[in-house]
Amino acid sequence: MSLDMAKLKKAIRHPIKAIKYIVLRFWGEYYRVKYCVFMGKADIGSGLKVKPKLSIKGPGKVSIGKNVLIDGTSHAVTLWTYHPDAEIIVGDNVFLNSTRFGCRKRIEIGDNSIIADCRILDTDFHSIYPERRNDPSSIRSSPIKIGDNVWVAMACIILPGVSIGDNSTIAAGSVVTEAVPNGSLSGGNPCRVIRRIENK
Repeated sequence: MSLDMAKLKKAIRHPIKAIKYIVLRFWGEYYRVKYCVFMGKADIGSGLKVKPKLSIKGPGKVSIGKNVLIDGTSHAVTLWTYHPDAEIIVGDNVFLNSTRFGCRKRIEIGDNSIIADCRILDTDFHSIYPERRNDPSSIRSSPIKIGDNVWVAMACIILPGVSIGDNSTIAAGSVVTEAVPNGSLSGGNPCRVIRRIENK
């Protein structure tokens, strides 16, 4: 039995799931055509699935891998860049759930990661010095790298210069200001390692 026939039989057994999948793929193709073909703002791999809404804007580059699921049900997933050299890279098999990006340099999300309704900002946008609030030379910006198979739970804030190691989990509501090691559960404000994650 071919793979296509197997998929067809599965769709017949579960028609509601099949319809939902078709809708997700329709919107994925809509946004791929909109942002890749007409606007030239992104490179998007095959198999994109979207629950509207997705917003890509700014002068930088956005790259989305294969089989990515984007859920903008509560509010849009915003892949926004603020400099021509800025780059947002989303790996394969990633789930973005109402995630908001603000990128001036580089934000990278590894494969198989789950990023909830949180903010990922590689720039402070304004200076801490009152007389230089909008002086670009006084505004901190530094790349962010989130590894493979990472789960960032809801209401987190990932700040400039942070790296999060592979197979790690960031607890809900955390403010991440420093590097997080591989295979760890971290949380709090500021975020700290709670314990190592051992395979069960």
